[in-house]
Amino acid sequence: MKQDDVQAVAWLQKGAAQGNATAQYNLGLWYAKGQGVKLDIAKAIEWMRKAGAQGMAVAQWKLGVAYENGEGVKKDPLLAYVNYAIAARGGNKEYIEYRDDIAKQLTPAQAKSGMAAAEAWTVGQPMPTSIAAAGSVAGAPAGATAVASAPVKTRCSATGSMGGEKFTATNCVASLYIDQHSVAIWFNEDPITPAEAENFQMSSYTSGDKGGKPRTMATIMFCPGGGQATASGAAVKSIDINTNHAKSPLVGIQRVVEAPRDFKVERMTGDVKPGGTLSGKITGGLDKTSFNFDFELTLPAKDAAAGLSCSK
Repeated sequence: MKQDDVQAVAWLQKGAAQGNATAQYNLGLWYAKGQGVKLDIAKAIEWMRKAGAQGMAVAQWKLGVAYENGEGVKKDPLLAYVNYAIAARGGNKEYIEYRDDIAKQLTPAQAKSGMAAAEAWTVGQPMPTSIAAAGSVAGAPAGATAVASAPVKTRCSATGSMGGEKFTATNCVASLYIDQHSVAIWFNEDPITPAEAENFQMSSYTSGDKGGKPRTMATIMFCPGGGQATASGAAVKSIDINTNHAKSPLVGIQRVVEAPRDFKVERMTGDVKPGGTLSGKITGGLDKTSFNFDFELTLPAKDAAAGLSCSK
């Protein structure tokens, strides 16, 4: 087809918004080059951070380069060292060379602190933006530990029918895409493990399988405040819904449903912000699927690497 950089960016944005790390990384590159989009180094860094948070080593290395040269961020050899050290975990010789080379600009105490921070970082955490002390989790709230806890659950329930198969899921976890004020909630029939909760908080995604076996679940992604920080039922115009049933995986759907045609928001209140409480009830149906989502939960304190884009 004919080359079209603007369309290419549009598709990269769709993939990036759904949490694809490669799309996030490439979108960052295009913003850095001004290809298909207005040159914006700040946005380039933002998308590199999201890809890096998912464990993409090349994005982590690019962040190191940015800090070493002061491109889009304040020049900081220590943060360059930390990002290089995280990228080098996989044994890439080039990343190791960059790490060791920038280390020559640091004092032994700085290098020790930086390495401790790099070793404390885990996939799913924001990429480091400051180094307060050895072993601290940079980029996380003050006093945060290396692994953030799952959101507090007060009440959640997803019930309905998928192609005639009834379902009930009373275990849930939420993710928060902070800059867009969008939320994703995963309702699961079986208990959600801490590791699964952490992964969902980071990626806003989960699989319909576990251990090779299908499971009964539903995920919804929506904008509780229409892009604003205050939730409102009238602001919820559409929901990206994904369902799966353990007894019959083929009856699941992955669709965008529209209000008021496909669903009704009976309640939506709260603050769409880190640590905010969100309460809602959504009922509706599409084709052979009916659903009733009822929840009151505390949103996580950390930013997801991906989520739904909301128009403000």
